[in-house]
Amino acid sequence: MHLYFLMERTRVHDFKCLCLLLNNHKIRNYPVSCCNNKEKYANSFQARHHVSLRFLLVDDSSTTRKMTNKLLTNRGYNCEEAKDGLDLLHKMGLSIPDAQSAMMYSASGLNKGQEWPVFDVILVDDNMPQLSGPESVTILRNAGYGGLIYGVTGNAFKSQLDNFMTSGADSVFTKPLDFNLLEETIRKALR
Repeated sequence: MHLYFLMERTRVHDFKCLCLLLNNHKIRNYPVSCCNNKEKYANSFQARHHVSLRFLLVDDSSTTRKMTNKLLTNRGYNCEEAKDGLDLLHKMGLSIPDAQSAMMYSASGLNKGQEWPVFDVILVDDNMPQLSGPESVTILRNAGYGGLIYGVTGNAFKSQLDNFMTSGADSVFTKPLDFNLLEETIRKALR
């Protein structure tokens, strides 16, 4: 949850003091934003998309998952985590016992028209045990998943980025993740 306050005819000093006060008290750990311009607030990315966006973070590094989760949660998003590509497929409702079965599943393209869990954005790491990011994306796309999937990789080689894109990812980001660029990319995709 993200709390917003719209303040009109407020001096800038009072406005900044209120934001500071609210953030210092951490109102139940919810991030707080104040805006003294109704048009600016109405046109902001946060006002249009923050409340509803749900992320699924897929990375084999628990530290990376927790850090990304914390940063996105502080920006007002809801996040769930998956520890690898196979866990991602399970969270998406695909009952696949192991990576070998997953690759056969990928070729068959079963479950077209399946009802998917509600995730607005899936962020998936590249190199993971069991199933890599591109393999997982290929399986989801072959199964008919049409939501936003963004690859995240520590490898900036063009071949690695292309591998993600040909698997069906909507875009690929390099680590460390630029959260402003991520928000801008999502904003453009949701237009």
